[in-house]
Amino acid sequence: MKLKKVLALALATAMTLSLVACGGSAETTESTETTETTEEATEETEEAAAETNSVWAGFEEKMKANTVITVEIAGVVKSGVVAYIDN
Repeated sequence: MKLKKVLALALATAMTLSLVACGGSAETTESTETTETTEEATEETEEAAAETNSVWAGFEEKMKANTVITVEIAGVVKSGVVAYIDN
């Protein structure tokens, strides 16, 4: 019985040491790749937000001026419709 416990402890120690030895360098590489991907995604998001803001600003101007807008209904969804506005 004591031999099984010693063997289990030795195997657990070996597994722990192997995980520690193999896990060190991969984290740095993944971190660098994640940072680059995050920066690219942030730039794309900022560009999309700027474009969306300009579209909404134009739409608000048309609403204030009581401009008639042609709307195309593309489909019906559970909570409403999908519509596109012609420029």
